[in-house]
Amino acid sequence: MPDHVSLRPVATDDLPLFLAHQLDPAATRLAAFPPRDPGAFMKHWTTVVLGTPANTNRTILFDQRVAGHIGAWTDAGSGERLVGY
Repeated sequence: MPDHVSLRPVATDDLPLFLAHQLDPAATRLAAFPPRDPGAFMKHWTTVVLGTPANTNRTILFDQRVAGHIGAWTDAGSGERLVGY
């Protein structure tokens, strides 16, 4: 079977994997945001990322395995719609 990429809604079980991804040194160098400690990370994801109805978030799957996430949100200061992954 060829490689397959798909998206699905974020599940809370995905969050520990996303935490591990954002702590990876290579990912940290590429990210626009600094890594968070586990408590701050979980609070941010549950209250801001997933807790804001206007946000759109999806888990990226590669061959049915979590590979990352993609999301869109509105910047509070500028009102611009932003995308991050």
